[in-house]
Amino acid sequence: ATVRIMNIRPKYRDGISLSPGRYDVMVSADGYRTKRFPLTVKAGTVAVDVELARRSGFSCANTQYYSGGDSISNHGYQLRTETL
Repeated sequence: ATVRIMNIRPKYRDGISLSPGRYDVMVSADGYRTKRFPLTVKAGTVAVDVELARRSGFSCANTQYYSGGDSISNHGYQLRTETL
């Protein structure tokens, strides 16, 4: 996996020591969905486990909400997704 901490310099490397604080973390790996999340490191934190979901055979390229209502939605919204 590739780990990136978006709000630090120098860039992340395995074994880097982080001071307590809030970090913007991104983890990616071939065949898995990238995960980006805030992480608060407290004094004494040793490790953080991150679980990535496998990519499916398709990805959602665009998601849009439309107002107007139909027989599918009783709230007046439709969800339309476009897949590649």
